Amino acid sequence: MDTKKIMTILNNMVSNKREVERGDQLELSFNIENNESNRTIFTEDEMRSYTTEEVADLINEIDVDELNENDIEYIKSLYRKLESDNINSNLYKNEEILVAPLFQKINEYDHVINEQDFNSNQKALEEITSHNNNLSNAKLISLKSNVSDSKYNLDYLKIVTDGNTELIAITDPDYLERFVNEYASDIKNMSASEFAEKLKFSTEGSLNFVRLDEYLTNKEVSDKMHTPAIKDKNVLSFEAEEVKRLVDKFMPNEDIFIAVDKYGEVFYKVRDGIVKGRTENGERKVDFSVVPSSLISNEKTLVEETKQETKIQEEVKHDVPEEKSVKSMNVQVIFNENRFNDLFEMRDVIIHGDDPDLKNELFSQLNALFDLCYVQEVNPKLIEKIGIYYRENNERFKKALSQENMVNEDVMSIQEYNVMNKMNDAYNQVNNARTNEEVR
Repeated sequence: MDTKKIMTILNNMVSNKREVERGDQLELSFNIENNESNRTIFTEDEMRSYTTEEVADLINEIDVDELNENDIEYIKSLYRKLESDNINSNLYKNEEILVAPLFQKINEYDHVINEQDFNSNQKALEEITSHNNNLSNAKLISLKSNVSDSKYNLDYLKIVTDGNTELIAITDPDYLERFVNEYASDIKNMSASEFAEKLKFSTEGSLNFVRLDEYLTNKEVSDKMHTPAIKDKNVLSFEAEEVKRLVDKFMPNEDIFIAVDKYGEVFYKVRDGIVKGRTENGERKVDFSVVPSSLISNEKTLVEETKQETKIQEEVKHDVPEEKSVKSMNVQVIFNENRFNDLFEMRDVIIHGDDPDLKNELFSQLNALFDLCYVQEVNPKLIEKIGIYYRENNERFKKALSQENMVNEDVMSIQEYNVMNKMNDAYNQVNNARTNEEVR
């Protein structure tokens, strides 16, 4: 159905007023009457009543290039009205299914037509935290449409208030920017609790977390929550088990909580950490969106301990096996296999995160393992992980090589670059040796 017809349907929202007269909630639908005006636009079959489920699907078909200013203003006003219904009067009982597609279409319009920067919330949060140490634990979790289960661009603020970790949905791409302008005179002195409460007052509020075991075993508990965007129960069961395994490995005996937001995004909470699942190349992956502070603390301690280890330097000359380098070794830390495996499993979170100590330890352990290959036999599975890391990050390494200043910290840190450069030299040497052998 074309955009003009869909907008006409959206403008014909109706409700069963008799129900509200009895004190019940209104049930929304959309009705196109069979009259002369509508007959110029719609076919005979299209002039009928539409359910909210049908309209939700139609909203996804809207072409934002065909919307005029009145259209987008109406979509925004309808979104605000329905999105805030549960906070305010709670008139409607079936409006939630429309909220997510309306939100996505507004985002799409702002991105395509207004060329709005979807990083504005992050920039605003950085400004807020730079002027108020009370809010230093606030973190923004941004889900782009290519990784979110709902396929929407979404932002969430994680903040710890009085020992309780809250996750608050940020309803607009520039919401925090407007928040800074509105509370410019007060924001510097806000406590974490005040900051969170003001956010929750003007948004749908924080996500409702319940114990994971209760969610999985008590239907009454799960029925009160939103429905996950992922409908495959096997995928959800696998994800829950992966979360338990991840927590058991890094934070044994800690309680796990789960929340599902109105868009169907599923989040897990353990202490002040947030765990999220995503589907990548057909495979479900689970990792920390926000690493728990206790885990970071432990890792900082380990980093300090490894800094006390002495450096070992030695020239090694021999026939070069596939995963070894003939360069001089410079082992700065003692390799810890268990620690390396833990860090390797979290490598995506660490590399794209903002904790320098985590990155330092990952690269140091990787460097130590690489150099260890020249003085003793190494578990083939560890050697395989060196290859995996090299292949995963080779494109970034090539991009770093192409920079005029050789290493651009935004592309790859100097420490990681040095490790990758050693690997690259080794692989090139092996490939050259193979080529020469084939020539002979």
